[in-house]
Amino acid sequence: RFLANTGLRLGEFSVLPVANVETADKDPKARVRVVHDPDAGLKVKGQRRRAKSRSIPLNAEARAARDEILANHDGGSRFFGKWGKNYWNNQLKKARKAAGIDRGTLHSLRHTFISRAANNGTAIHLVSKWAGHSDLATTQKYLHTNESYEYLEMDKMLANEKANEKKVVALDEYRKAS
Repeated sequence: RFLANTGLRLGEFSVLPVANVETADKDPKARVRVVHDPDAGLKVKGQRRRAKSRSIPLNAEARAARDEILANHDGGSRFFGKWGKNYWNNQLKKARKAAGIDRGTLHSLRHTFISRAANNGTAIHLVSKWAGHSDLATTQKYLHTNESYEYLEMDKMLANEKANEKKVVALDEYRKAS
């Protein structure tokens, strides 16, 4: 859940320090900070000169996942503790099987986060910033839309048009009366 709600890269989450995940009690404005510090073993993907640190706000689901992870934490300096990539791959495999989902990887959760953010109306420049992309074209490669979302958007478009049509009619009636 934490990865699906933050969009962290595999290389970022595997070395993420506990100190970079804000844990203030009941703070709805907590963030996870992805810091580019090669000397500390923290490298953000990208060309060396363009690699930038970033921070991602934690929504309620990410905060709940953070709290669950910390409740089972091993006390080490890494947020995901002693659990390596294989542990999380196995956890994802179990969750996929329970949900009846045939395929998906930890990286798929990054695609999920980016698509969800964009499909729910988040400004694309914020989606790109949270993903750590310096180019919007890279962010666009991550966007996926399922068919049911397309129908929801079409219904919303029609509803907006009908609402605006009533406003136009009301304005015409107002002008005629004046």
